[in-house]
Amino acid sequence: MKRSLALILIFVLRLVLKLRYRVTLVGQPQLLKRPGTLILANHPALIDPCLVTAYLWPHMKFHAVGGDFLEQDKLIRKAFSIYGVVYVPGFDVCSNSYKRYRIDQAYAQIIDLLKQGENVLIYPAGGLKTSGLDLIGGNSGLHHILQSVPHVNLLLVKSTGLWGSLFSKALTGKTPDILGAFWRGFKILLKNGIFFTPRRRVVLEFQDATEDFPRYGRRRDINSYLEQWFNQHGPETLSLVSYSCWKVVLPVIEQQPESQKITLADIPEPIQQRVKEEVANLAAVPAEQIRLEQDLSFDLGLDSLDRAQLVLFLKESFGITGVTGVNLTTVGDVMGIAAKQIVITSQDVEEIEFKTPDWEDISGRPIIEYPHAPTLLEGFLHTCDRMNDWVAAVDPNLGEVNYKRLKLAVILFAKLIKRCEGDKIGILFPASIAANIMILATQLAGKVPVMINWTLGKRNLHSILEQINLKTTISSWKFLDQLENVDLNGLNEQIVTVEELKRQISLGQKIQAYALSRKKPKELLKAFGQQNLNAHSRAVILFTSGTESRPKGVPLTHGNLIENQRTAFSMIAVHPNDALLSFLPPFHSFGFSLTGLLPLIAGWRVAYMPNPTQGRKLAAAIQRWKLTALCSAPTFLRTLLRAGDAESLRTVRLVVTGAESCSAELIATLKEKIPQAQILEGYGITECAPILTLNPPGGEHKGVGRPLPGISLKIVHPETLVPLKIGEPGLILAAGPNVFEGYLTETIVSPFVMLEGKKWYTTGDLGFLDHHGYLTLAGRLKRFVKIGGEMVSLGAIEHSLIEHFAKNGHEFDKPILAVCAIEDPQAKSQLHVFTTLDFKKQYINDILKEHGMSNLIRVTGVHQVPLIPLLGTGKIDYQSLVKNLGEIS
Repeated sequence: MKRSLALILIFVLRLVLKLRYRVTLVGQPQLLKRPGTLILANHPALIDPCLVTAYLWPHMKFHAVGGDFLEQDKLIRKAFSIYGVVYVPGFDVCSNSYKRYRIDQAYAQIIDLLKQGENVLIYPAGGLKTSGLDLIGGNSGLHHILQSVPHVNLLLVKSTGLWGSLFSKALTGKTPDILGAFWRGFKILLKNGIFFTPRRRVVLEFQDATEDFPRYGRRRDINSYLEQWFNQHGPETLSLVSYSCWKVVLPVIEQQPESQKITLADIPEPIQQRVKEEVANLAAVPAEQIRLEQDLSFDLGLDSLDRAQLVLFLKESFGITGVTGVNLTTVGDVMGIAAKQIVITSQDVEEIEFKTPDWEDISGRPIIEYPHAPTLLEGFLHTCDRMNDWVAAVDPNLGEVNYKRLKLAVILFAKLIKRCEGDKIGILFPASIAANIMILATQLAGKVPVMINWTLGKRNLHSILEQINLKTTISSWKFLDQLENVDLNGLNEQIVTVEELKRQISLGQKIQAYALSRKKPKELLKAFGQQNLNAHSRAVILFTSGTESRPKGVPLTHGNLIENQRTAFSMIAVHPNDALLSFLPPFHSFGFSLTGLLPLIAGWRVAYMPNPTQGRKLAAAIQRWKLTALCSAPTFLRTLLRAGDAESLRTVRLVVTGAESCSAELIATLKEKIPQAQILEGYGITECAPILTLNPPGGEHKGVGRPLPGISLKIVHPETLVPLKIGEPGLILAAGPNVFEGYLTETIVSPFVMLEGKKWYTTGDLGFLDHHGYLTLAGRLKRFVKIGGEMVSLGAIEHSLIEHFAKNGHEFDKPILAVCAIEDPQAKSQLHVFTTLDFKKQYINDILKEHGMSNLIRVTGVHQVPLIPLLGTGKIDYQSLVKNLGEIS
């Protein structure tokens, strides 16, 4: 039945293709009736798979290999499903461990199919051709397959005549939008009365692989053989066919930018040597054989995974971001980018194209208020019923979403998550509507969301997985496809994408979810078995940032989060027309609670943007949606301010900043760039859900503000825990309904102390209170080192140096230095400065002396680095710097 349906569809496909293509078949392969054949085809255009399938599949049923981007389109996926397509991820945009896992799975599937006697069609070039020549270069896929099934039958297929089609790269130099190309082709047919459309001549040539095919050869040998066969008649001539039968209307070929020419004289010798060594290592050849003009693929045999490794090399060794595998063709490209002779244009300036017609309609909109409910979930459901058709949020992926649609989505996904393995569900998303849908759906399913920080690195992520029995992690293909050089150690095998979950939703489930969405909150909770959910129920598991030690699991209850959200919301004084920009990642406690869930629960319009480092996109979002409020860590705030101008930021009236100290320099820049905005600086900790203090609106800006209502702070001596006087710095203790009950791992030393009959949380931060209750921070306890019996603040050293550089004209939107220490009980502790600037040790020590630092404080070493490493929270990754110190010493 399935084969009959496939043949009917192919018959229809062939009739449609004949309206535009005049196909000639060449060759009579002997393998058509023989099972277990690997079909090797060139790939001049996106339409050639349709042509090959239409004319070859009736003779030999096969499974085709396609890019995983095709799987994400519902129409294409359904059309291809009957032919058993194997989807393979692409590495041109980025590489990460999940993609590498997926490609290993795809190769294993292909090999199994061939061993079972099935036929498989693959494209050895791995993508569309970019010129008249069919080039395979260093691609390793075919070689990998032949290592497992060397005796497989081989059929070569070549398509000619499509170079110049609107489905090819010939016209724009870019991969066409496949659905857009089909739609344009359909309109061309209609304009020509369907049957009178000029036809493109296409030749499909078939040939069995000859005996001299190097089945057991090296990757280069196999690819070279295929290139010679595909190009035996020389480069394919550009073929332009009129779009009209009434007159000659040829497609326009876009002018391609000229590549930048680089000579060795442009490249400093140390950079030349480092690039040569890296490329030589990947190509497995001596470094002295590496030359500027060599093509990475065709001369050195590097594939897309190798180019992804070079992208990571440029980032880690030279601090250059924004590079993709597409930018790297020759050794000269790598050297030129490393030496900053070739500048890669940032991709964060794209226009936000989709329309949001209901976003600005606030006339008659219900007031923004925090609901009275014992749990986040129940509060959200009440707000959904109250707000109904009013817009809740907008983001670049889903556009604008109203509360009715949001509630329906939570119900639909809760049904699916309920069937997922495990009582805890990993959530791996950037700031987005989808992230919050998955969080709320997980809670409705009776499970606990575990927020995954993908920036922690392999070691810290492994530490997290040791602490928690996680069996399912939900993410998004669109996010994973763009996630650059990340090792999701231990998660790859358990990731389920939201796109996969959506495919499981039937019409019946949609009808059932709609019926459930009509229920009142308590009735809906009961329908999901969550009638006993209360303020003491666990709402989420977050992890500390791991800047100075291994991440610790922090379970927070609904009560912890609600109390913190309610009191913070009451202090901010939100206006009816306010709209919030949310871009902090949801694994960040600030991003999870205050910029993630809070606006949805309170009925406050929110625009989510996925990348906090793309300042120009954030500024464009503010201007596009007339956003009035933003909450950010200082690191990301600097990036935004540097990218935005007075016009793009003119609607902002409120800026809330926290997560790390906000320097006087940043406050001054805020007042200069957004003079109309009120700046509220606060202080918080993951374990405290997270806000402890905030500068009240309309009041004096002092330190990091006063404690929120219901929160108590106490300053004690770090060692004796004796309470200190007003104005005297010491260890900060906190107590309140927002403070968690304890870490996930019981073996971790308790962070609580009993004092005066009350349980207090030890924050690990130092500071002092003034007579009006304002808190001023003095650094982290762990960021102090004892030198000559004196406690020295590493943060104070950093602050002095940054202040000096700012006063002397150094502009920066990212951290430019970090101070670390090597403590030795047998000798004097050493201070080391990592900086992106080129300064000598004596110059640094002179600055410290000028700022009145003790004579004991002298820097041992200054190390220039391409960039200061950051975690996803925007905080400096001191752990990796300390590790570097170990390697240096």
